[in-house]
Amino acid sequence: MKPNITETLLASAEAHYPKKIGTTQRAFIRDYYHRLPGDDFSPQATKELITAALRHQHFGATRKLGQTLVEVYNLDASEHFAEPRTVITIVTEDRPFLVDTLTI
Repeated sequence: MKPNITETLLASAEAHYPKKIGTTQRAFIRDYYHRLPGDDFSPQATKELITAALRHQHFGATRKLGQTLVEVYNLDASEHFAEPRTVITIVTEDRPFLVDTLTI
C-alpha cells in the first residue's frame, strides 16, 4: 500500500514547522499536496512545502470573483530553507487545460 504522503508531511510539520497548523489549514494542505509524489518529499523540505501552501492559501483568499492573481517570490536560504527557490503562485477559476497552458 502506498504511504499517504500528505499525512507524512503533516506529521513532519509537527516536528519541523515553527507554528501550530490549524484544522482548516491542515485540510487545505491535504488537498494541496494530495498528488505529491513520495519521491518529492523529505522531512527537510517540510518548512518549504508548508510555507508555500499556506502562503498560496492566504494569497488566494484575497481573490475576487473572475480575477486572476499571480505572485512571484523567493524562498530565501537565509530564512532557513534548504536552498534559494523562486515560487510562482497562481490563483484563478478552474479552466480546462490551465496547467498545460502555463507550462508552454
